[in-house]
Amino acid sequence: MWPDLEAAVGELHRVVRPGGTVLIAWHGGTKPSRVVKSMSLPEDELGRIEQALRNQFSEVGRHQLTSLDVFKAVRSR
Repeated sequence: MWPDLEAAVGELHRVVRPGGTVLIAWHGGTKPSRVVKSMSLPEDELGRIEQALRNQFSEVGRHQLTSLDVFKAVRSR
């Protein structure tokens, strides 16, 4: 998704205020259409995103909607 995931997440952390939230959504989800499925990231890549967020943010959640994989990360206060 990003050439340097860790640097990108570090930059997200830098620009978000303490207590602020970052939301990342990507094609996927529980029932993706054929087109959405073709743009989905493999599980190992989704896991890398989640881990990179956990390395920088105090609260991280991962949710699957019908056609989206969503990450929510909160910066500690």
